[in-house]
Amino acid sequence: MPEWSYCPGCGNQLDLSGGKCRKCGFSDDKTTLQIENQPSSKSDDDLDALTEELRDSLAPDFLVLRSIGQGGMGTVFLAQEPALKRHVVVKVLNVELSHDLAARKRFMREAEAAAAVAHPNVVKVFRVGKLPSSGAAYMVMEYIDGVTLAEEFPEDSPVLENKARTVVGEIASALAAAHDRGLIHRDIKPANVMIDRETGRSVVLDFGISAVMPSRLSGDDTKLTAQGVSIGTPQTMSPEQAAGEDVTDRSDVYSLGVVAFELVTGKRLFNANSAMALLAAHIKDEPPKTRSLRPDLDPSFADLIDRCLSKSPTDRPSARSLEQALMPNARIGVEWPPPGLDRLQGAGGPYLHRLRLLAVVELIFAFVAIVAVEDGFDGGTAVAGMMLVALPLLGYAMYASWKARHLPGDIRRALNVGYSRGVVFNLLLDAERDTESLINQMGVFARLSSSECSKFLAGRRRAFVIDGGRWLIGIV
Repeated sequence: MPEWSYCPGCGNQLDLSGGKCRKCGFSDDKTTLQIENQPSSKSDDDLDALTEELRDSLAPDFLVLRSIGQGGMGTVFLAQEPALKRHVVVKVLNVELSHDLAARKRFMREAEAAAAVAHPNVVKVFRVGKLPSSGAAYMVMEYIDGVTLAEEFPEDSPVLENKARTVVGEIASALAAAHDRGLIHRDIKPANVMIDRETGRSVVLDFGISAVMPSRLSGDDTKLTAQGVSIGTPQTMSPEQAAGEDVTDRSDVYSLGVVAFELVTGKRLFNANSAMALLAAHIKDEPPKTRSLRPDLDPSFADLIDRCLSKSPTDRPSARSLEQALMPNARIGVEWPPPGLDRLQGAGGPYLHRLRLLAVVELIFAFVAIVAVEDGFDGGTAVAGMMLVALPLLGYAMYASWKARHLPGDIRRALNVGYSRGVVFNLLLDAERDTESLINQMGVFARLSSSECSKFLAGRRRAFVIDGGRWLIGIV
């Protein structure tokens, strides 16, 4: 079994048993850094079996088309979602890792956490699950039609300052949204950023294999690195990550600083003849000043990049401050319903219906009992009358409960990945489809002020509950 690492030159996988990087030709027989100890690819039979199982498991919601990539972590498939007529990507974790309970638990929880990052510059995660036969964990993600940052801006091609500001600012904005939820990417590099062909926006990939900040870890959480897998690329690793220490959000900022430096200068931050030497350079060597290689760059922008490359995490700016410095006028809209919570929107309705119906049933029982007593009916006749009237309503109440059977689990999952109780509660009481436009003051709501939009939204949600009360009064 070959040992696999990432090429320090371009981030592509590198066979340490003697092969060369297929992308840039790098070769290093002496490197001992083992980033992933997994087979390089599946046999054709294994891949065919996995493809068939995935097709059976995801049908009819998703139609799996073909495999589009394999690596140490797993296999990536292209699929289609017929209902919405769009392509999606399905990433399947290697069976060997999926059989490890701690690794699978982390993968599933982190994928759910990634789904909670509502941001236009973060790839959306639509679903996570486990295949029934092989037990392989998978996630269904947004398909980005475009090229990676590495392909769009190859080495020795310095990027214009305005374009570099936009790209770095959008990545910083995506990281800030993730950091707000306690999520660290750990592998920011040009190959993990896509440039959307249609919109030109930068989209950060692979949050599903990221880490959770140590302060957010619960007692039963186990680091994925403890299972023999270390996520990261030597070319962009932060000093603390290269040293095997715990990472924080500032580790992502360092990696973004490396990406920014290489974008504006067209040169690598450090050159080394082995992955271990490259990691040592990140730990000990001072990086060159950005303006020494790009003197025409705005001093404040160059200084910002240099601060990102500080050895000490506390000396680096936060991703949010980077976003504000590079994109001061950017206004990121709120996505509604938040990613992964579509089923919760307006889902409070069935529960409200059940409560209303149960209240009606109780009133009917009380009314029939009082009438029976006053008119001298015997107990059997009174009970028969009550059941005749109440059974249809009880049946409908049970039907309403059945329609809302997924609600408790969905609420618990939403709270576990970081959504506040207020967001979940508001979502339950919001059955309208134009709420996103209302929250972001777009479309017909563009002329309303923020306070007017907030009042209108609150009134609409109150009406959702009050209408139920009116319905109850009308029945009685």
